[in-house]
Amino acid sequence: MSDGEALEELAAAMYHLQMAEAEAETESIQNMLKNSLDDLDMQAQEILMILGEKEYQSGEIHDGSS
Repeated sequence: MSDGEALEELAAAMYHLQMAEAEAETESIQNMLKNSLDDLDMQAQEILMILGEKEYQSGEIHDGSS
């Protein structure tokens, strides 16, 4: 599985967590799901920053000026 495919799977999992949070019967379960989603979101942002830095350092990002 490529990094891109793995990130797509992560996005799908986060979507399902959002749906579960919205439909949970109790506030404690809603809070647990929200906390899990918040943690995953922070980790996903960190991963995207790292991948972006690697692409920038390797010259794979193009600024459109060429």
